[in-house]
Amino acid sequence: MTWGLGAAHVLANARDAWRGTVMIVFQPGEETAQGASAMAGDWEAAGLPHADVVLGQHVMVGAAGTVSYRPGVILSAADSLKVKLFGRGSHGSQPQTSIDPVVMAAATVMRLQTIVSREVAPLDSAVLTIGSLQAGTKENIIPDDATIKLNMRTYDEGVRTHMLQAVKRICCAECDASGAPRPPEFTTLSSYPLTDNDHDATARVGGGLSAQQAGLLTLGYAIAIIAFIRVGEKLLQRFGPRRPMVWGCMITALAIALLMPTQVMLDTYRLLAIVGYTLFGLGLAFYATPSTDAALSSLPMAQSGSGAGIYKMASSLGAALGVAISGAIFTALGPSGSGAQWLEGVITFQGRSDNLAIREAAMVALGFNLLMVVAAIASILLTIPAGKRGK
Repeated sequence: MTWGLGAAHVLANARDAWRGTVMIVFQPGEETAQGASAMAGDWEAAGLPHADVVLGQHVMVGAAGTVSYRPGVILSAADSLKVKLFGRGSHGSQPQTSIDPVVMAAATVMRLQTIVSREVAPLDSAVLTIGSLQAGTKENIIPDDATIKLNMRTYDEGVRTHMLQAVKRICCAECDASGAPRPPEFTTLSSYPLTDNDHDATARVGGGLSAQQAGLLTLGYAIAIIAFIRVGEKLLQRFGPRRPMVWGCMITALAIALLMPTQVMLDTYRLLAIVGYTLFGLGLAFYATPSTDAALSSLPMAQSGSGAGIYKMASSLGAALGVAISGAIFTALGPSGSGAQWLEGVITFQGRSDNLAIREAAMVALGFNLLMVVAAIASILLTIPAGKRGK
């Protein structure tokens, strides 16, 4: 209850950072695996509104002050059984008159351990634990029965079904081998289904994007280059190299400016990224051909081939250097650093606060790229003559 009340307090105090309706619900009977199903059954009768997403929390081993999450399977299915084995009691001095349930239980425990090691494939994860074995009360009296309590953890329904059947098969076989007067008695103590987190809901709550989703945001970059590369050639023919190069840099600067607001919520940033990467491709399409022409226009025809190679190599080296510097800035401030804390007094970051250092580092690294574009525009204005290239 403590974490639920704390989350409610945080959400209430940050109402402008999220939208929608939140219901704080406390599940009773979690340890008996009956609380959630009872709540779901009484939900409509209690007059509660339909929930689009259910968020749950479970205490696990991890670093203090952190919340871990992942899409897909997060918690295993769990089944707990009580198995009662029946023998025939006797005095310890006359074991031949007994059917010893202690020996029967010991053999059963040993045999049950072979289910995971010999019946479950190595690539399938499963655990079987015997947590309790109880039999008798006196050291010189062979009891009438013995009780085993076991717990199973599985991540696949097929493996779960097989293990449950194997437990019953082995227990019954050991009882038959011991000459038990009756079959074992099985009681299900608890049964928890697999916890499989919805991928879309997890991405929205966690504020993260998969590699595929992040890649799709950049699709406009490639489309814009392919669609507008000939426009750069037309602009070169009409205006010469200087203006298209400046226009390309200005469009690229706008693209970077749209990618810099890492303080906004994820849905807003998605839109900014789509537009930004599309403009990035458009700016490169405007810049590419005119810049190549400006670099090679003063060379004799016989040297144009080698000049083009040197220009491409220099362009690649410059791009690599820019990426290296941007990456160094991000790495220094981001995951292992403390971020650019001075930004927090200037800009209000919305949403999650556990990734502030990364968001601040990204903003500063992109700011460096913006400064490089400004420097590029200045160098074009200083070194590239105005007007069309002479024929």
